[in-house]
Amino acid sequence: TVNGFYRAGYWYEEESYINNGIETHLADLYTTTSEGTTSTTVLNLTEAGTDEIYHEKYYTLSNGKYAPDSGAAASAWFYDGGAYLNELYFYVPEDGTVTIGIDKQEIISNDYAVFGNWHLYYYPNGISLDDDDEATAIESVLTATSSNAEPIAFYALSGARLQQPQPGINIVKMSDGTVRKVFVK
Repeated sequence: TVNGFYRAGYWYEEESYINNGIETHLADLYTTTSEGTTSTTVLNLTEAGTDEIYHEKYYTLSNGKYAPDSGAAASAWFYDGGAYLNELYFYVPEDGTVTIGIDKQEIISNDYAVFGNWHLYYYPNGISLDDDDEATAIESVLTATSSNAEPIAFYALSGARLQQPQPGINIVKMSDGTVRKVFVK
């Protein structure tokens, strides 16, 4: 699970797009394993508005619901309200390798996406996905490397260079020339 949303243009543009039948679901949460790729559409900002206000910066949507109007506000909606919860269930094959990410191919002027509060749950064989009390939270994620490459540069998703990794998703350039997206808790 991950709390997050994609906003197609400014919030009022997104509402207009939706009202006029223009597709606004342009971001996907996905997993890739040796068995294939599984994905689900990320919630839009305006379609998943809430009845409660969780931060002083917010939009009042045309349907009378509220939506966050900043990164700090989005964090409050995610952590305090549990809003914008995206879920994706997938099978982990024998080799145990899973890539998790966000994919967005199309660009709309003034669009953006915000994500936080990632959780991975493991359901052992024979446990139903409905048996939440049987799920085991994954405490850490290990990244396997095929070489002895070391990180040489860190970047925020905006492209700004960082002195060191920051909480959230970081882009890491490795000494072997590869680039990775790394989540830091």
